Amino acid sequence: MYPNFEYEKWALRVVSKPSIDGGGQHLALAFEEIVRRSSPNPQYKNLLEMGCGPAWIGLWLKHRGLCDTLTLADINPQAINCVKQTIANRKLKEVEVFHSNLFNDMPEDLKFDCIVLNPPNYLNIQPDHVLGYLGNDMRASDPQWRFHRNFYKYAAKHLQPDGVIFITEIAPYDREVILDGQVYDRREVEPMLDFTSMANDSGLRIKSVSPVTTHTYFDEIGVGIHMLQVVHKKPEPLVND
Repeated sequence: MYPNFEYEKWALRVVSKPSIDGGGQHLALAFEEIVRRSSPNPQYKNLLEMGCGPAWIGLWLKHRGLCDTLTLADINPQAINCVKQTIANRKLKEVEVFHSNLFNDMPEDLKFDCIVLNPPNYLNIQPDHVLGYLGNDMRASDPQWRFHRNFYKYAAKHLQPDGVIFITEIAPYDREVILDGQVYDRREVEPMLDFTSMANDSGLRIKSVSPVTTHTYFDEIGVGIHMLQVVHKKPEPLVND
């Protein structure tokens, strides 16, 4: 299942259940690769995985030494219970957990130098698709990009001035996502236009967009995962006449 035997062994000890599985276990290695590529010496003091589910991504980055302290947050109490079991079973330290609707139930002054998330990636799941029932599943469906809009609206406030956000998106340049030969998700405009606008309105900017290879079923179904790297906007330099 995984191309990395260390990760395969490690992932078996992460407590999960199907109802909270948003696919993060297939993306943890890709997050590690891109986080390492983003800086000559990536070592974050405080990293947040937002909407963590079982927290495969955040816990793996912590295991691999990419952050000193780790914060995990999710709206689903089942996910929080699983995360706490994993932390207790593995006797993990420097890990804090919040049962929170995005940033709403976290301290207002809490800031991070890195935020990672694998959000719900589909705007308008078609009800006549064989997987159309996922239109009612918060792990996959984000009608009107509500989750995205609220995340971007408040993320800048919780990001250190030189901090960075890594966020996965599926087919961000496509107005249609085709699965099994049928339209699964239909977007009114190219999602990158929406994401760019959300970031800019919040004082952030999308620094880079990188294709992601997972060596899992994500690649097999050909949905086209990309990783966005988002940072604070820098003030424009003054130009003297």
